Amino acid sequence: VLMGASGGHSDTAAGAKCTVITCPLIRGRLPMIRDKVATVITPGSSVDVLVTEYGIAINPARTDLIER
Repeated sequence: VLMGASGGHSDTAAGAKCTVITCPLIRGRLPMIRDKVATVITPGSSVDVLVTEYGIAINPARTDLIER
C-alpha cells in the first residue's frame, strides 16, 4: 500500500493495536491496491483497516472490528 520509503511504518504497524492505512484507490492511472506486489513494505497481516475514497476494508482476521 505504501509507495516509497516507509520511514519505520512496518515497525509501527506491527506494534500497534489497530493499524489504519489510508490511500487513494487510484493515483494518476496506477491502482494503489493490487492482488500481487513485487516489494512488501508493510505485510498485510499487520494492516487492520484500509480506507480509500470508495470505502473501508477490514482485515478478515480482525473479527473484533468486523463485529463493530
